Amino acid sequence: MYFANDFKTANVLIETLLIKIAERPSSQWMALVDMAFDYEGKQLRWLSESVKLYDCDEMGQFLEVSPVLLPLSSNNLAQLRKEISALYLHCKGRPMLSFIATPSTAHEVSEAWRHFLKVKTEDEQSFVLRFADTRVLPALAKSLRPKSWSGLTHRLDAWVVINRVGELEQLPFVSHESELLDKITLSAEELSSLIDQGQPDAIIDVLAEQMPDLLPVTNRAEFFQRIVEMCAFAKDFSVTAFPDYVALAILSCVTDGKALADPELKQMLEQGAWESGKLIIKLEVFVE
Repeated sequence: MYFANDFKTANVLIETLLIKIAERPSSQWMALVDMAFDYEGKQLRWLSESVKLYDCDEMGQFLEVSPVLLPLSSNNLAQLRKEISALYLHCKGRPMLSFIATPSTAHEVSEAWRHFLKVKTEDEQSFVLRFADTRVLPALAKSLRPKSWSGLTHRLDAWVVINRVGELEQLPFVSHESELLDKITLSAEELSSLIDQGQPDAIIDVLAEQMPDLLPVTNRAEFFQRIVEMCAFAKDFSVTAFPDYVALAILSCVTDGKALADPELKQMLEQGAWESGKLIIKLEVFVE
C-alpha cells in the first residue's frame, strides 16, 4: 500500500521521544499499534505485556486486526531505546504507531476505550472508530466535540503521534468533562468534518490502485498537502461527487498543479458545466 507520510531515521524519533518521556517520569508510557496494517503480513514480535483493544464480546470477530497497547520500559533507558527502535522500524512509515502517557494500566486504558470502539451517527449508522490509525487520529482531535474527545483522552496525560512529515506531534487535549460520555454519537457537523479530512487519503488510495505512476516516492507529505489543497479548491466550486475529486487530483498531478490556476477551468467549474461524476471528460482539454 501507498501512504502519504514521510519516513525519517529512527535515531531522530527516538531521541525526541525520550525527551518527552523524561518530561513525565511518573507516567506509564505505552505504544498504541494498529495491527490491521500487519494483516496477512509480517507480524510484530513483542515479548512483553500486550493488551488487544478488541478482546471483548462486541469486537471479538476483529481480534486478529485489533489495535494493541504495549507498555514500554520507561525506567530502563537501554531497553526503552530497543523497544522504540523495534516499533519504528517495524512500522516503516505506515500510519499505525502512536504513544500515550497515562497514570493507568494498559488494561484500564483498554477498558475505558471499549466504549468508543464503535460510534453512531445521529441517524443510527454504526461503524468502527479506527483511532489507532494515525491518519484518523489527528482528524478526531480536530473534529470531535470537547465531550467526545475528552471521553477518548480522559485517562491520558499525553498522546503523541508520528505526523505526516515523520515528526512527533503531541495532540491537543481539552479540559476533561466532569460527566464523561459512555459512547460517541457523531453530529452531522462532526461526520462532515471527518469525511472532509479523510478525503485526501481516500483519493490517494484510488490513485495508488489505478495510477500508481502518479505518486511520488519521496516528499510524500508535500504531495499529501497538494491533494488537501486540491480538495479545498474543488469544494470552493461546489464539486460533490468523489469521482470528480479524483479527476481533479489526476489533473493536478499530471500538470504539477498548474492547471488548477487556469481561468478557463475555474470558469467551467463556476458554471457547473459538467455531469456530476463525469468531470474527467471535461478536463482533458486542460492537459498540455
